[in-house]
Amino acid sequence: MSHRRRRIELIRRGAPIGGTDTVGDNSSSSTGWLGYYVWTPILASNKGTLISVGLNVKTAVGNIRTAIYSIANALLGESSSVAAATGWNDLAISGVTIVKGTEYCLAFQASSNSLSVYKRAASPTGFRAIKAQAYGAFPASLAAGTLQTDLMNMRMIYA
Repeated sequence: MSHRRRRIELIRRGAPIGGTDTVGDNSSSSTGWLGYYVWTPILASNKGTLISVGLNVKTAVGNIRTAIYSIANALLGESSSVAAATGWNDLAISGVTIVKGTEYCLAFQASSNSLSVYKRAASPTGFRAIKAQAYGAFPASLAAGTLQTDLMNMRMIYA
């Protein structure tokens, strides 16, 4: 049975599948991401297969990469490096099953300090972490980073 037919059958049975989960907002922005990877937790509101991890860019300069980690800090998937564009940059990541009610960490890297990314400043209910690393492949597991109280505007899309 094709993926589309299976999805239609699950919907007919009343089994919700897929969605878009977003963290942060566009109330603030900042630059200076070269030489770091940044991550923030997100809770899956549904189940499905990951399509992409997105980053909301205010000023596009250089390239970006995104990734998704399990809450146990294991790398589940990462995108290739692509030229940043203004607005949502939804970078394809395949082979990751999203489980409803499970927390994940969304991460990004930038090849330029001039890239400006949207974020929610001083979030009372969330955080992001930042760790030094050269631009390139994400590490196999998240290392302890510096915690900060703002949330990067990121999302995961799954079907």
